[in-house]
Order: sequence, then structure tokens, then C-alpha cells
Amino acid sequence: MSDLAYKQEIIRLRNLVEYYRLDELTGLKMRKDFENDINILYMNKASFYLIIIDINQLHNVNFEDGYIAGDKLIVESVKEIIDCNPTGDNDMLYRIGGDEFAILFEFSKGYHSGDLHCDSDRFTVATKCSADYDTKDKLFSATDTLLRERKALYYLDKQDRRR
Repeated sequence: MSDLAYKQEIIRLRNLVEYYRLDELTGLKMRKDFENDINILYMNKASFYLIIIDINQLHNVNFEDGYIAGDKLIVESVKEIIDCNPTGDNDMLYRIGGDEFAILFEFSKGYHSGDLHCDSDRFTVATKCSADYDTKDKLFSATDTLLRERKALYYLDKQDRRR
């Protein structure tokens, strides 16, 4: 293989790796990058917020209107999350599940978790601070538990409004 062909193959493979690192639908980094970045923050003993955002009603949209409508809801939701991310830095925004997204933002950036203003009924949001948890697993578990509690209240409220 010539030097030129070898260099072109390296470039092709790097581009391929980069392509598969990002979520195809949203263009966001995925769970593996989230895990890596949160590990780095803990190793560096950085103080940061973990915000988990869940799209409400996606299952119903997929079931009633089809997966194309669900994908459209996901894309629209990501645009809204990007718009309400106060840091403007979407390098720390991840799609960590089908309808779940995470944002990590460090205290050193000068923002507080309350600066995230996604007031839409489209989302359920939970936030925890890394300073309160000695491991990333405890932080994630606590944030996820809070999210599930809030999600249950959201659906309970929706059910009460139907009566």
C-alpha cells in the first residue's frame, strides 16, 4: 500500500469512527461518551451538575402516530434542549437512552443547574450535584431515581386531569 493510500485509509477510518460515535438521529454524543466524560470529571475531582432530561409521551406518540412521528418528536426535543442549555456548549449533551438525555456542566463554567430553563411540558427533568455523591454510580442512581419519581408524578397529574 502506498503512503498516500495508507493516509487516505487512516482518514477514512477516523471519519468512520467519528460517524459511529454520534447518535444518528440527533447528532449528539451517546452513552459511552457520557460514561467516559463523567469518569474524567470524577477523576479530576471536578464539581458539576448532572441533569437528566426525559421526553414525556414519546411511547404514546410512537404507539399512536408511528415511529417517524416519534423520531420527529425526539429531533424537536433536542432542538429545545439545545436552546435552553445556558452554557451553549453542547459538547456535554448526550443521548443516553431512547428518550433520555444528559447534560454535564461544571461549576467552573459559572452556571447553576437552575439556569437550564426547559419549561416545556414536553420534558421531565432531574438534577443532582456531584459534590453530594462520592461515585458517579451513586450520582447517576440518585438523579435517575428523582427523574422516575417526577415522571410518575407527571403521569399521575395527567391522569387526574382526564377525570
